[in-house]
Amino acid sequence: MVGSKVHASVLASGAKYSGCTVHLVTNNVDQGPAILKKKVPVRQGDTVETLEKRILTQEHLIYPKAVQLLVDGRVIVSNTGTQCFVDQFSDNWDINWWERQYAYVEQHYEPDID
Repeated sequence: MVGSKVHASVLASGAKYSGCTVHLVTNNVDQGPAILKKKVPVRQGDTVETLEKRILTQEHLIYPKAVQLLVDGRVIVSNTGTQCFVDQFSDNWDINWWERQYAYVEQHYEPDID
């Protein structure tokens, strides 16, 4: 199941949470080892569209982080290729990541002025 069908299924089930996952790519859709996951609460009154929008926002935040973890050599894949270990905390990597992101945004984007 992909796309809005996933969100409709979550809402129909009465689940309290949904979320997104960044996987390593394999031959099977969404079956590769997970690099990062983000849990997103399901709110009362959510529609497929509102839940999808909140999840997509989180996906946009974790995707570049997952890519940077790969680039920095902090994702170690098991010998079988079915699991991975992700080191995002040693040497203050997580703090430095967010500092770099804020610095980038400040350099490249002007604040919205109404």
